[in-house]
Amino acid sequence: MNVIFLVASAVLLASAPDAADDATGEGGFSMQALGKACKISEDLKHNPSVLLAELQTKLEILDEHRKLQDLLAATTNCTTGFQEAKEALSVILLQAERQLLKDYKTETADVLKAASAGAYWAGGMDEFVATTKFLTTGDDGPSEVICLAKERGGAKTATGLKHTETIDQSDVAGCKPRLPTSSSKTAAQILQDSTLADAQGVNQIYTLVAASARCPLTKVASGAYHKAGSGITKTAFALGSITMTAQNRNAAPTSRSLGLKVRANGVYDDKENTSLADALSLTRSARKASSGIKLTLSETLTGERFDNNKNVHTIIQAMYPSKSAAADFPQGLPAEAKPRYDNVAKLYKNLKGKLQAMKTEGDFAAK
Repeated sequence: MNVIFLVASAVLLASAPDAADDATGEGGFSMQALGKACKISEDLKHNPSVLLAELQTKLEILDEHRKLQDLLAATTNCTTGFQEAKEALSVILLQAERQLLKDYKTETADVLKAASAGAYWAGGMDEFVATTKFLTTGDDGPSEVICLAKERGGAKTATGLKHTETIDQSDVAGCKPRLPTSSSKTAAQILQDSTLADAQGVNQIYTLVAASARCPLTKVASGAYHKAGSGITKTAFALGSITMTAQNRNAAPTSRSLGLKVRANGVYDDKENTSLADALSLTRSARKASSGIKLTLSETLTGERFDNNKNVHTIIQAMYPSKSAAADFPQGLPAEAKPRYDNVAKLYKNLKGKLQAMKTEGDFAAK
């Protein structure tokens, strides 16, 4: 992150004062425009806690599943049909747990990647806003240095957020440096499509310089935006969200956006902003993986789903452990296997009912 301050210092040394109004040159950075990115920054800082909460709900699924296994182990009956059903259900539940743990492991890795990528980009955005605020010497007036301007993009700089002021309640409040250790927000409340669309729609992030109320981050000479030959050909801030390329004469900046461009199906273009694109795509991947963590095998084990489950190798192998599901049942379970299947499904249903009753009545372990 310190590279931002090094670049800022270099530009400061290269800048020269000029008292004339410059309607074509660039002034400070618009707080209204940067605020669109700051909302994403705020959401990305909440993202680790939100994703962690999702993981914890999946652990609750595993906990209940293991209680069901304990209850099955403690259930006895001397009939042959019951013993066969118990042994088969035990295998099915074990396989379901293994799949759940495998999915959970994948999800945990995705969450860690998304959390680190999000924190990395959010930190860069936060530091950029802090830098522009630090360089803003006054809240108004043409004689001040204003890098964090309160005006909309394209308007003439008139007021700025002074370095001694707080950013709380401002347009860029989301870029206040902090990383929540917990969050009351849900996945549906952060990184909403509308938030991302607002940032995508920004096409002017600079204000126009007014007299000498200029910003040394954007001006290196009178009427020049990163003037060609000044020694700096390209500078990127906020990890690529804001890029400035040296221009000839008084040409406008080549980029006035926040570096956020969507391709298709919610995938963001990493050519615009690799760090932010990574954070968003990894978060999307983590959410998708989380939604896929469920006990699909055991939860579909009902009597009326025989036709759906008769080709599931795990169920076949559990019911007929001495046979090969692929070799002995190439067409799936035959109709005469339905009574045995029904015994397994019935036992599972009864155990689920007992577990729910025990949870309602009190402590499971004591019972």
